[in-house]
Amino acid sequence: MSLSDVAATGDTNPLAAESYIDTLCGECGKRLRVAAEHAGKKARCPHCQTVYVIPPQSTVSSAGYELVAPPAQAEHTWQMKSPEGLVYGPVSKAELDRWRDQGRITHQAQLLPPGGPEWLWATEVYPEIAKAVAMTPVLTVGAKTADGSSVESLPHSYYASGIEPPRGALVLVLSILGFTTACAIPSILAVTLGWYDLKLMKAGKMDPAGRGLTIAGIVLGCVWIVVSLGLLAAIVWVWLNV
Repeated sequence: MSLSDVAATGDTNPLAAESYIDTLCGECGKRLRVAAEHAGKKARCPHCQTVYVIPPQSTVSSAGYELVAPPAQAEHTWQMKSPEGLVYGPVSKAELDRWRDQGRITHQAQLLPPGGPEWLWATEVYPEIAKAVAMTPVLTVGAKTADGSSVESLPHSYYASGIEPPRGALVLVLSILGFTTACAIPSILAVTLGWYDLKLMKAGKMDPAGRGLTIAGIVLGCVWIVVSLGLLAAIVWVWLNV
């Protein structure tokens, strides 16, 4: 049907509710009435000659106010904004649910509900799509890994938890070894290793249970290093003055 065959009029004479569609011209704001049989076709406003598409039913209230949306379209107002900022819709809630089931709606997407003034995070509408926390499977001896190999042994519980076991005893033994051998090298190793372990403990990467032994090893190591330097200085002074 051509455009001239559909004539929008400004006539508001009472007719059967099912026989006409009332709209407002988007250009001049005049109230227009068109026969319901022309829904979905193009019409021309007789006042300003603007061409528009006739909606499926009236968009004007009996008092002459424009409705926000026709009753049949009220549910088709959901919109989705992707993480990239692209907007999709409007669609019905059923279609939105289908998008969720297809995985198109992620926890980073935003949704605009019917008549909603603000965008909502998708997790506020669909809590079940919240980002899952990554889980690590518990290994047991004999279990199969992802590559199909069998687990022969398990790591120490410290390493499995990501926290190293304390080495305070080793630091203390190295410092004592420096005394017994009259050599400063073990003491230097004890002090170096001890300071490193204290940093790991402070960062939460090592079990702090060995902190006391570590500090004791550092103190003894420092004492023997100082004593060794003093003895060395005395020997050099005697040698220079003989």
